[in-house]
Amino acid sequence: MRSRPVLLLSLVLLAFVGLGIGLLSRGTGTLHDFGLNFTSEMVGAIITVFVVNELIKQRDAVRLVPYRRMAYQEMAELTNQFLTLLFSLYEQTIPDAAPPTVEGFLRGQGPTRTLHACDLLRLPRVVPAETLSSYLSAAAHRLRTQAGRIIERFSLFTDPRPIGLIYSLFEDGGLLTSLERLEMFRREIPTDEMDADPDDPAAPRPSEALAAHLTVPDELYWERLLTLYQWLERERDRLSVGADHALHPLVAPGHLLARPLARLNLRLPDAALHPNRPKRG
Repeated sequence: MRSRPVLLLSLVLLAFVGLGIGLLSRGTGTLHDFGLNFTSEMVGAIITVFVVNELIKQRDAVRLVPYRRMAYQEMAELTNQFLTLLFSLYEQTIPDAAPPTVEGFLRGQGPTRTLHACDLLRLPRVVPAETLSSYLSAAAHRLRTQAGRIIERFSLFTDPRPIGLIYSLFEDGGLLTSLERLEMFRREIPTDEMDADPDDPAAPRPSEALAAHLTVPDELYWERLLTLYQWLERERDRLSVGADHALHPLVAPGHLLARPLARLNLRLPDAALHPNRPKRG
């Protein structure tokens, strides 16, 4: 699709060509000669606009391929890390098997069910041991930092659509911002509430209080994430032609089920890594 300025310039030049043809057909003498020269100049300008502009676009497209590959690599890594986090939380929270595709997972309420069901004060299977709120806060901070770096580095060199999606998913408040702040809110919970007997129906529920600070996105958010994933799939196919090295593949729930240790960084429990260490408490 040609840019609007080029189309407008082409229409103006075509109008001038029509004027020149009119002078040729009705003018005599000097006016006829002027019409001939004027028409020739306008036809040459039109050829320049269409042909030379197309050659420049092709040259720029070739020149930008290395930047597009770098942008793809970083955007794919960011998307993979986010999806891996969601898949891992699902696997540790929801008893049902995860759908085998990203589309089925995102459109099947997988992330929404996970965020509503997870206990933010429990200890996930990560090393070193930390609460889920602490783990998610650190993960969200890394994701948002990485997203900001991608937007800053590649906004001028790649398609604006994925850049806009990354901004809306990672930088524009919402889920990642609320995840990043979870640990701050956890530290504000009084110690007596944290130590309350969970079996006492009258005792405070710090986990529920903490969950109130978590922003669970609507379906549109997950559609944006799916759109970004699908764009990356197509971009990988485009950039793989003539590539001298392999590009990052995109993850799917089935891939992670086949490689369980890849679901979360260092997911082995502390007791498995240090079997002789005395248990706490």
